[in-house]
Amino acid sequence: SFREVSTIGTVIIFINNPISEIHKTIAESTNTYLIEFDGKLLLPEYIRTYHPSTQRWILFDRLLSVYNYRLARAFDKVVVVDVRDTLFQTNPFDLIANNANELHVFGESQG
Repeated sequence: SFREVSTIGTVIIFINNPISEIHKTIAESTNTYLIEFDGKLLLPEYIRTYHPSTQRWILFDRLLSVYNYRLARAFDKVVVVDVRDTLFQTNPFDLIANNANELHVFGESQG
Protein backbone atom coordinates (compact mmCIF):
# COMPACT_ATOMS: atom_id res chain seq x y z
CA SER A 1 0.00 0.00 0.00
CA PHE A 2 2.99 2.36 0.32
CA ARG A 3 3.26 2.65 -3.46
CA GLU A 4 -0.36 3.84 -3.52
CA VAL A 5 0.58 6.91 -1.46
CA SER A 6 4.14 7.50 -2.73
CA THR A 7 5.99 6.64 -5.90
CA ILE A 8 9.33 7.81 -4.52
CA GLY A 9 11.48 6.19 -1.90
CA THR A 10 13.21 2.86 -1.64
CA VAL A 11 11.22 -0.10 -0.39
CA ILE A 12 13.24 -3.01 0.99
CA ILE A 13 11.65 -6.19 2.30
CA PHE A 14 13.47 -8.99 4.11
CA ILE A 15 11.95 -12.26 2.98
CA ASN A 16 12.64 -15.84 3.98
CA ASN A 17 14.19 -17.97 1.29
CA PRO A 18 13.30 -19.21 -1.16
CA ILE A 19 11.52 -16.22 -2.71
CA SER A 20 8.42 -17.35 -4.56
CA GLU A 21 7.78 -16.30 -8.13
CA ILE A 22 4.65 -14.37 -7.09
CA HIS A 23 6.69 -12.35 -4.58
CA LYS A 24 9.32 -11.65 -7.24
CA THR A 25 6.63 -10.48 -9.65
CA ILE A 26 4.99 -8.21 -7.06
CA ALA A 27 8.36 -6.75 -6.06
CA GLU A 28 9.28 -6.03 -9.66
CA SER A 29 5.93 -4.38 -10.41
CA THR A 30 6.20 -2.11 -7.33
CA ASN A 31 9.89 -1.24 -7.62
CA THR A 32 10.64 -3.07 -4.37
CA TYR A 33 13.93 -4.70 -3.37
CA LEU A 34 13.74 -8.13 -1.76
CA ILE A 35 16.56 -9.25 0.51
CA GLU A 36 16.45 -13.00 0.87
CA PHE A 37 17.65 -14.50 4.12
CA ASP A 38 17.76 -17.84 5.87
CA GLY A 39 17.25 -17.51 9.62
CA LYS A 40 19.10 -20.80 10.11
CA LEU A 41 22.31 -19.22 8.82
CA LEU A 42 22.34 -16.00 10.87
CA LEU A 43 25.27 -15.26 13.13
CA PRO A 44 25.89 -15.36 15.97
CA GLU A 45 24.26 -18.76 16.25
CA TYR A 46 21.91 -17.88 19.12
CA ILE A 47 19.99 -15.57 16.76
CA ARG A 48 18.93 -18.66 14.82
CA THR A 49 16.67 -19.66 17.71
CA TYR A 50 14.69 -16.41 17.48
CA HIS A 51 11.33 -16.25 15.75
CA PRO A 52 11.50 -14.59 12.28
CA SER A 53 9.47 -11.65 13.61
CA THR A 54 12.30 -11.03 16.06
CA GLN A 55 15.11 -11.78 13.61
CA ARG A 56 13.91 -8.99 11.34
CA TRP A 57 14.86 -6.33 13.91
CA ILE A 58 18.43 -7.60 13.85
CA LEU A 59 18.37 -7.51 10.03
CA PHE A 60 17.05 -3.92 10.06
CA ASP A 61 19.80 -2.92 12.46
CA ARG A 62 22.47 -4.53 10.32
CA LEU A 63 21.15 -2.91 7.18
CA LEU A 64 21.22 0.58 8.67
CA SER A 65 24.21 0.45 11.00
CA VAL A 66 27.95 0.15 10.89
CA TYR A 67 27.57 -3.17 9.08
CA ASN A 68 26.47 -1.20 6.05
CA TYR A 69 27.52 2.39 6.72
CA ARG A 70 27.47 3.50 3.07
CA LEU A 71 23.94 2.23 2.54
CA ALA A 72 22.69 3.71 5.82
CA ARG A 73 23.96 7.13 4.74
CA ALA A 74 21.82 6.88 1.59
CA PHE A 75 18.63 7.28 3.63
CA ASP A 76 17.54 10.36 5.50
CA LYS A 77 14.23 8.85 6.69
CA VAL A 78 13.32 5.25 7.40
CA VAL A 79 10.06 3.56 8.29
CA VAL A 80 10.12 0.03 9.67
CA VAL A 81 6.87 -1.92 9.47
CA ASP A 82 5.41 -5.41 9.49
CA VAL A 83 4.21 -5.87 5.92
CA ARG A 84 1.54 -8.40 6.87
CA ASP A 85 -0.71 -5.98 8.70
CA THR A 86 0.31 -2.48 7.64
CA LEU A 87 -1.79 -0.19 5.47
CA PHE A 88 -0.61 3.26 4.48
CA GLN A 89 -3.35 5.87 4.18
CA THR A 90 -0.90 8.69 3.50
CA ASN A 91 2.81 9.08 2.91
CA PRO A 92 4.32 8.78 6.42
CA PHE A 93 7.27 10.93 5.40
CA ASP A 94 4.96 13.89 4.80
CA LEU A 95 4.35 13.90 8.57
CA ILE A 96 8.03 14.18 9.47
CA ALA A 97 10.00 17.41 9.15
CA ASN A 98 12.96 17.25 6.78
CA ASN A 99 15.44 18.17 9.49
CA ALA A 100 13.93 15.99 12.22
CA ASN A 101 16.27 13.77 14.19
CA GLU A 102 13.46 12.10 16.06
CA LEU A 103 11.73 8.80 16.57
CA HIS A 104 8.07 8.76 15.54
CA VAL A 105 5.86 5.90 16.67
CA PHE A 106 2.45 5.23 15.16
CA GLY A 107 -0.12 2.73 16.32
CA GLU A 108 -3.38 1.37 15.15
CA SER A 109 -6.69 2.58 16.46
CA GLN A 110 -9.12 0.36 18.30
CA GLY A 111 -11.59 1.19 15.50
